[in-house]
Amino acid sequence: MNKKLIILADCSFFNFQQQIQNVGGLQTYTFDLATWGAELGYNVEVWQRRTEAGNIVIKNIKIIGLPISSNQKLYKLAISKLSSTEDRVVISTDQMDIKSKDSRVIQIQHGIAFDGNFSKLPFFLKKIDFCCRVERLLRAWVNTSRLGHALNTVCVDYNYFNWVRTMTNIPDNMNVRVIPNYSSIAITKEEFEKKQNLNSRKRIIFARRFVEARGTKIFAEVAKQLLLEFSDIEIVFAGDGPLKKYLIDEFKDEERVKLDCFHAKDSVSFHSDFDIAVVPTIASEGTSLSLLEAMSAGCFPITTHVGGLANIIIDGCNGLMCYPDEASLLEACRKALTCPIEDFSSIQRNAYESSTRGFSLKIWHERWRKVLTFD
Repeated sequence: MNKKLIILADCSFFNFQQQIQNVGGLQTYTFDLATWGAELGYNVEVWQRRTEAGNIVIKNIKIIGLPISSNQKLYKLAISKLSSTEDRVVISTDQMDIKSKDSRVIQIQHGIAFDGNFSKLPFFLKKIDFCCRVERLLRAWVNTSRLGHALNTVCVDYNYFNWVRTMTNIPDNMNVRVIPNYSSIAITKEEFEKKQNLNSRKRIIFARRFVEARGTKIFAEVAKQLLLEFSDIEIVFAGDGPLKKYLIDEFKDEERVKLDCFHAKDSVSFHSDFDIAVVPTIASEGTSLSLLEAMSAGCFPITTHVGGLANIIIDGCNGLMCYPDEASLLEACRKALTCPIEDFSSIQRNAYESSTRGFSLKIWHERWRKVLTFD
């Protein structure tokens, strides 16, 4: 009998109406993990809560929609399907708030989710500093308590792991491992050399979900200023999300700005047509798949020192890193566009080499193999 791997996915993983995987790092991560589990010999199913039952098979991965009222009930049903000590249930994100003491269960922590100034307090309470501090403290408590929901946790960055250790002790009976994210593929060395020989830095890409936490609005403002200062640049916003209409409205009269979208599997090839990649996250970030894929495509990276991004970039060595605000981001973009070409090329090369050597899919596979087999 084949060993089972059931991955419990966030509700945003798959769009059953359109029969497509939704855009986003978490969605890509979930499917890549399912694919790797199948290669390791597991009979893999990805389960997702929805209003109606449904299923579809993509690349031998069965994606199942179940009309279940809560994530905890989804988990209980999954556990009931396990029959061997080698079977596994993976909770795709700890934000699903599933509690389990079964040693076969692994939860994934994708970064600190509450580090931005996105208060949920009523408007009048947001003006009171004490209330904001209490809210932030409660959110910290909720997030650290999630670590105790399962005996096995995989963190995608060291930022979260070290933050937890400053907040509380990690019990001896818990297995907490850090497996940084990865770039699934990379352009070849020959393709990279050809790209470097062009000495181009005109095409800029922002490839993220169009939400405020990913820096969509602050980069939009920076983009306006860059377009005024540099007549020969082109900027592409690639992705989807609730701020798409905002971007359309902001740049409807600007021919040098385009909106585009690509399938997750095409990320590196899509990025390879660009010179500079901007990842201006302001909150809630692990070791960004978008950033690593851009680096693997030979892009010069500009990012903020938020969450797990600081696990990837050494400022001035393999990218530029700045504060998560408009002024700092604008300064970094100007520097990338005006620095000596030899400095630009050096950083570009270091970015490519650090992503392909330190954040390769091969390394990620091996680390996850050890977690799934309890090696």
